[in-house]
Amino acid sequence: MLLLICLKIHPLSGRFGALERLLSRRVVRASIRLLVGRPMDTVIAYAISAFIVGFGIGIFIAGLNSDAPALWACVALIPIAIGLLSVFGPK
Repeated sequence: MLLLICLKIHPLSGRFGALERLLSRRVVRASIRLLVGRPMDTVIAYAISAFIVGFGIGIFIAGLNSDAPALWACVALIPIAIGLLSVFGPK
Protein backbone atom coordinates (compact mmCIF):
# COMPACT_ATOMS: atom_id res chain seq x y z
CA MET A 1 0.00 0.00 0.00
CA LEU A 2 2.80 2.40 0.91
CA LEU A 3 4.61 1.55 -2.32
CA LEU A 4 1.54 2.47 -4.37
CA ILE A 5 1.25 5.80 -2.57
CA CYS A 6 4.93 6.54 -3.24
CA LEU A 7 4.55 5.69 -6.92
CA LYS A 8 1.57 8.03 -7.22
CA ILE A 9 3.52 10.86 -5.61
CA HIS A 10 6.81 10.28 -7.47
CA PRO A 11 6.12 8.37 -10.67
CA LEU A 12 9.09 7.18 -12.67
CA SER A 13 8.61 9.45 -15.63
CA GLY A 14 11.55 8.50 -17.80
CA ARG A 15 14.08 5.87 -18.44
CA PHE A 16 16.60 7.22 -15.91
CA GLY A 17 14.41 6.59 -12.86
CA ALA A 18 15.67 7.91 -9.54
CA LEU A 19 18.40 9.95 -11.21
CA GLU A 20 15.75 12.17 -12.78
CA ARG A 21 14.37 13.01 -9.36
CA LEU A 22 17.77 14.27 -8.23
CA LEU A 23 18.81 16.11 -11.39
CA SER A 24 16.91 17.78 -14.15
CA ARG A 25 16.40 15.87 -17.40
CA ARG A 26 18.54 18.38 -19.22
CA VAL A 27 21.54 17.73 -16.96
CA VAL A 28 21.10 13.96 -17.14
CA ARG A 29 20.90 13.96 -20.94
CA ALA A 30 23.92 16.28 -21.27
CA SER A 31 26.05 14.14 -18.97
CA ILE A 32 25.07 10.96 -20.80
CA ARG A 33 25.88 12.57 -24.16
CA LEU A 34 29.44 13.18 -22.94
CA LEU A 35 29.95 9.43 -22.58
CA VAL A 36 28.20 8.32 -25.78
CA GLY A 37 30.57 7.43 -28.58
CA ARG A 38 33.69 7.38 -26.44
CA PRO A 39 35.47 4.16 -25.61
CA MET A 40 35.33 3.30 -21.94
CA ASP A 41 39.13 3.34 -21.79
CA THR A 42 39.11 7.06 -22.56
CA VAL A 43 36.50 7.77 -19.91
CA ILE A 44 38.46 5.81 -17.30
CA ALA A 45 41.69 7.58 -18.29
CA TYR A 46 40.08 10.99 -17.77
CA ALA A 47 38.64 9.86 -14.43
CA ILE A 48 42.06 8.68 -13.24
CA SER A 49 43.64 11.97 -14.34
CA ALA A 50 40.96 13.93 -12.49
CA PHE A 51 41.59 11.84 -9.38
CA ILE A 52 45.34 12.55 -9.55
CA VAL A 53 44.75 16.30 -9.90
CA GLY A 54 42.23 16.18 -7.03
CA PHE A 55 44.76 14.34 -4.89
CA GLY A 56 47.30 17.10 -5.56
CA ILE A 57 44.76 19.77 -4.65
CA GLY A 58 44.04 17.86 -1.44
CA ILE A 59 47.75 17.84 -0.60
CA PHE A 60 47.88 21.58 -1.26
CA ILE A 61 44.91 22.33 1.00
CA ALA A 62 46.20 20.08 3.78
CA GLY A 63 49.66 21.61 3.41
CA LEU A 64 48.33 25.11 4.04
CA ASN A 65 47.56 24.08 7.61
CA SER A 66 50.99 22.53 8.25
CA ASP A 67 54.16 24.00 9.70
CA ALA A 68 55.77 24.32 6.26
CA PRO A 69 53.08 25.39 3.78
CA ALA A 70 55.58 26.38 1.07
CA LEU A 71 57.10 22.90 1.09
CA TRP A 72 53.72 21.19 0.77
CA ALA A 73 52.65 23.61 -1.95
CA CYS A 74 55.69 22.53 -3.96
CA VAL A 75 54.99 18.86 -3.23
CA ALA A 76 51.38 19.31 -4.37
CA LEU A 77 52.56 20.60 -7.73
CA ILE A 78 53.94 17.15 -8.63
CA PRO A 79 50.62 15.22 -8.79
CA ILE A 80 48.82 18.25 -10.23
CA ALA A 81 51.39 18.48 -13.04
CA ILE A 82 51.26 14.72 -13.67
CA GLY A 83 47.45 14.74 -13.80
CA LEU A 84 47.32 17.71 -16.17
CA LEU A 85 50.04 16.21 -18.35
CA SER A 86 48.11 12.96 -18.60
CA VAL A 87 44.98 14.83 -19.72
CA PHE A 88 46.48 17.38 -22.10
CA GLY A 89 49.77 15.73 -22.99
CA PRO A 90 50.62 13.76 -26.11
CA LYS A 91 48.29 10.88 -26.85
